[in-house]
Amino acid sequence: REVFDAGSYFQLAKDEDGDLHAVVLQDIDPSDDPNAIFLIDHAWTFTTDNNKPRDMLTTVPSLLGRMENLMHIAVEDAADIDARIHVVLQTMWKFVNSYRLGHLKPEEAATIWYVMDEFGSAIEHSDDPTFRMAPFYYANAQCAFSLLWPTDRVEAHDFATLNYVAARDDDTRTALCSALFYPDGQAYSSELAEIVARRRLHHSASHLHNETQFNRDNESVPTETASNTNELPTPIKIWTDLKLMFEHLTDPRFEFTDNEAEAHVVWPTRHIKDYVALYNNPNVHVFNQFPNEKILTCKDLLYETCHTEIATTSAQLAKLAQTGPKVACKYITKPFLIKQRKFDFRFLVMLVDTEPLTLYVSGVYWLRIANNPFTMDRFDDFQTHFTVMNYTDFGVEIISVAEFEAQFKLEYPLEDWDAVK
Repeated sequence: REVFDAGSYFQLAKDEDGDLHAVVLQDIDPSDDPNAIFLIDHAWTFTTDNNKPRDMLTTVPSLLGRMENLMHIAVEDAADIDARIHVVLQTMWKFVNSYRLGHLKPEEAATIWYVMDEFGSAIEHSDDPTFRMAPFYYANAQCAFSLLWPTDRVEAHDFATLNYVAARDDDTRTALCSALFYPDGQAYSSELAEIVARRRLHHSASHLHNETQFNRDNESVPTETASNTNELPTPIKIWTDLKLMFEHLTDPRFEFTDNEAEAHVVWPTRHIKDYVALYNNPNVHVFNQFPNEKILTCKDLLYETCHTEIATTSAQLAKLAQTGPKVACKYITKPFLIKQRKFDFRFLVMLVDTEPLTLYVSGVYWLRIANNPFTMDRFDDFQTHFTVMNYTDFGVEIISVAEFEAQFKLEYPLEDWDAVK
C-alpha cells in the first residue's frame, strides 16, 4: 500500500536569499515511529554515454525548465536552447548522485546518475547530518527511489540534512567539500595548499626510498629469474584459450596442446598470477605477460573509453571520484589532428625482454578516428572528443596505414613521417 504522507513531516521553505531548505514539520523519533522512512522520487535519471544528458534536455518536454528551476538557474529572456542546456550540464554535478545495478559485471555496469526531486535536492549538506539516504531500486515497478531516514530523533523546525561527502580521511573530505560547495577554492585555500604540499613531500620520500609496492593483483614472482636456454623443439607446443590463435596459426612448426604444463608457449587470456610455476617449468620458453604489467595502463579500470569522462568542473571531478577508482590526467587541448579530427594509433608490440628492454613493433598499424571535427567545447559530445566508437551506436571509421601516410603528407608537407616513425 502506497502512502503519500511526506507532506505531514516536511515542507520546503525559502530563506531571505531565496534558497530552498527542507524543514521538518514535526518531531520524528525512529525508535517508536514505524513510518520514519521516506521515499524521494528521482526527477531525472540518465547515463553519460552517447551524449544522453544533452539529448534528453533537448527532446524531453519540460525537463530543461524543471532542471533550471530545481538548480536555481536564472534564465535570461534572450538565452537560446543550447546556452541554457550548457548551463544545466555545468551545474548539474552539484545535484547528481549515482548507483550501479549489482547484477552486472563491473565492465558492463555503467554508472546511473540521478537528480532527486525538488524536495530531495533541497536537503543540504552537513558534517553532522540529521538523516541518511540510499538509492533503492524497486524491481516490481522497474524504477529507482531514494530512501530517507533519520539517524536519531529530529525535532520540529530542524533542517533535514545529509552528509554528501563520504570520505575515508580528512584530506579527502576537505578536497571534496571544496570541490562541491566552494568551487573557487577560497573557503579552503590554505587547507588545500597544506594538503598538496604534504602529499608532494610524501610522494617524493616514497619515490626516493622505493617504498611503493605494486601488489594489487597478488602475483607470485620468483626472487631470481633466468631465461630458458634450452633449444625449442619442433613442433613448438602452444597452450592457449584464444580463439583467434586456433583459427589463424596454421604454420606446421606449431601445434596446440591441451596440457598447459607440457607447453613451450603459454598464451592465456586470463591474468597470470603464478609466475613462479612458469619459471620453474623447464618446458616453458615463452609466456605472454610479465609481472605487474597492469600497472602500465590499469586498463581494467578504464575499459576502453566506455567509462571515461571529460570533467569541466570541480564538482564533476568530485562526483566521478565517488563512483570507483579513476585515473586522472589533464586534457590535451591542442591534439594532433588528421582531417581536423582526433585519432589514436593502434600498434602491435611484442615485448621480448624487460632487462634489457627489448620490443618489436609491427610495421602494420591502423588509426581509429573521431566522427566530428575537433573543437574545444561541448565536451560531452562523444563523437568529437573520443575516437573509440566500437562500443557505441555511432559509425566506426578505421584508417589504414597507406591512407594515413598519404593524408599526413597532404596536411603536413613539411614533416617527414618516416623520420617520426
